[in-house]
Amino acid sequence: MKPGGFIPLYSGKYYVYGELNANKLASDMLDLTLFGCVNLGDRSYSPGIQCMIDLPHVVPFTLFCRYYGGKSNCEFTSPYGGHAFGAGLRVMVSL
Repeated sequence: MKPGGFIPLYSGKYYVYGELNANKLASDMLDLTLFGCVNLGDRSYSPGIQCMIDLPHVVPFTLFCRYYGGKSNCEFTSPYGGHAFGAGLRVMVSL
């Protein structure tokens, strides 16, 4: 990378973040969260959904999916080269 070519993330001045939670949807085993963040400066955005599952006799885990949208080379799209989806599984064990 040539000098001056690095553009850091969090380049916006104003953001909007929203989150909607639904807890204990199926007898204390399922929590659902819809969330999103918008950079008002470059109009890039990243909505997502995550589902936290706590089944008996199984380590609690979270499934998540996220979308990165807006014009190319904006805060939420530059790491991926444009519109992209991300998904995964997260497990946290406390000792």
